[in-house]
Amino acid sequence: MNGAGDGKPQEGAGTPVLALERVTGGYSGAEIIHEVSISVGLGEIVVLVGPNGAGKSTVMNAVLGRLTLAGGRVSLQGRDITGTAPERVVRQGVCYVPQTANVFPNLTVSENLEMGAYIRRDDFRPRIQEMYELFPPLAERRRTPAGYLSGGQRQMVAIAKALMVEPVILLLDEPTAGLSPRFRGDIFRVVREINARGVAILMVEQNARQALGIADRGYVLVDGRNRLDGSGAALLADPAVGTMFLGGRGNDTAGDDGDRAGGADAP
Repeated sequence: MNGAGDGKPQEGAGTPVLALERVTGGYSGAEIIHEVSISVGLGEIVVLVGPNGAGKSTVMNAVLGRLTLAGGRVSLQGRDITGTAPERVVRQGVCYVPQTANVFPNLTVSENLEMGAYIRRDDFRPRIQEMYELFPPLAERRRTPAGYLSGGQRQMVAIAKALMVEPVILLLDEPTAGLSPRFRGDIFRVVREINARGVAILMVEQNARQALGIADRGYVLVDGRNRLDGSGAALLADPAVGTMFLGGRGNDTAGDDGDRAGGADAP
């Protein structure tokens, strides 16, 4: 496990799918993240954890070209995409699922998936069928407007919609926020299945114990800076991480903070 280190991203085998190197930036002249370095290797699940306001979602926006950068570099499969417009980032293989407002509530499940394929010019109907196989509850509700689904099912629609363009990396911002323990478990299982199909994943998640439990590696951000990084297992076992995020039980991987809080699946 590493501390703030030398700022060089930790790489998997070969060139990372995604790398941020000493990225500094923010909004309207206010810097939120400071020399943040993160990498996601081929086939990896990488998790960002940290307190509220640590800059985790800002990292996502830096990748998507939604951030004014004062320094640093963002690369995708070795290509510099620093400051690239969001639509072009998507076309290059990066898809993003925000925490909220991530589906079209008045459109059916099927129509949402069709909207997710907006940049495709080929026959995407086989891809829709793949999404129904990955998310069986959606196949049963394909003609239901997304706004009538449970919170967990809406999140499945949001993820499936993002996957319609067959990305090389999927960015997930708090995918289990507000969900019951049952649906949190469903989402984490789906994340692992998506990853097993060859999609690298960068995930921001407050349910740190469960997220690190499925992660190959993780980064801890504090005050917009790299604080710690290491394997998911090493971070779970670290007493400092346990004190900050896991109720003082860094080596206990059972359950998660949301379970103890008795979270409920949003209607």
